[in-house]
Amino acid sequence: MPEHAPVPSPYKGLIFSGVIENKSNDLPISDVTTTDGNQFLTSEFGRYQLVISAPDSLTTFNFKSCNIASFLSTGLPGLRPGISGTIIFFGTKPGGNQATETLAFIAQGATEQSVEVGGFVLYGGTQMVYKQFTTLNGLNMLNISVMDTPISIPLGIPVFANGIALDNATYEVIRAV
Repeated sequence: MPEHAPVPSPYKGLIFSGVIENKSNDLPISDVTTTDGNQFLTSEFGRYQLVISAPDSLTTFNFKSCNIASFLSTGLPGLRPGISGTIIFFGTKPGGNQATETLAFIAQGATEQSVEVGGFVLYGGTQMVYKQFTTLNGLNMLNISVMDTPISIPLGIPVFANGIALDNATYEVIRAV
């Protein structure tokens, strides 16, 4: 199994938690097609969320946009097909206020050779989608998760959880003076 780069922390002013792999080279880590070659993935048995947080109480951030996809974590190297599902972006602000946005992610093949069956892409890669945000401002923490999706996968392939592929996240870090 190829080695992947360690996850940087903090990364461009924020802390990314729940990341199990970081792709910063040409090694594939999922069947999701990245937009620029740098990709964070998160997935863990029974629970699957990515947490982005400010490094201290004097810092907030505005989460502006990202490319994102949901995939099926099978526990088998090289088999992480894209899967349709609802991705939830749940942010908290200093003082306890909250902001939530959702994305109904539809797994679509990245190439003409892609094979799509029953809400997931079995072959050929899954295309990430671009999402802009309007309410995820002034946050000190952002949880990104995938709602449970009923799965029926053939051939006895083990299914652990849905995972998230995140690429090209744009955000503004604001430090109080």
